[in-house]
Amino acid sequence: MSDYTTIVSDPKAISFIQLVALRLAVKLEVSGLKKRGTPATVIARQRFGIKAKSKQGVLDAITKIVNEQREIMDAHNW
Repeated sequence: MSDYTTIVSDPKAISFIQLVALRLAVKLEVSGLKKRGTPATVIARQRFGIKAKSKQGVLDAITKIVNEQREIMDAHNW
């Protein structure tokens, strides 16, 4: 276990971390895990306008969005 903490204060980095967390939640739903409240797949569809009907389709779409954002962040050294 690491003995350090990372603090993220850049709004763009925070948005990216939220996006990655949402992708992980969708991935868990695809594998069968359920949670209380609004499903992550519904949140992803609403937030990003994803038209996919299946959970796997939503996961594929959000993974594509994460990869695109990662490339942008890498290009700008964020």
